[in-house]
Amino acid sequence: MRDLVAQGKVLYYGVSEEWGSARLEEARRIIDRYNLYPITVVQPQYNLNDRYIEHEIMGTCRKLDIGIITFSPLAQGLLTGKYRKGQPLSAGSRVTWADESEISSNGSDC
Repeated sequence: MRDLVAQGKVLYYGVSEEWGSARLEEARRIIDRYNLYPITVVQPQYNLNDRYIEHEIMGTCRKLDIGIITFSPLAQGLLTGKYRKGQPLSAGSRVTWADESEISSNGSDC
């Protein structure tokens, strides 16, 4: 990434949701040690069902001056009411990874 930023091919770079606080802090230590371009953004999943970033990475990102751009604010459609308890999931839908307990626990069966 350092070479791509230095060449102007990449202005900023970030990491995906698999990066927790410990990994971000270790990356910062490596970046500082080798005088590399810093990570500028992390893209975690964040919605009413999945709020782990509030206690896992928000403070770390604030401390390290890393932005957060979330994805899946509607939990792959679970929070829209599109999926109902007892009704089959549409083949190929984004939520086919979820089980019935997850669907019924989010209140979309109202």
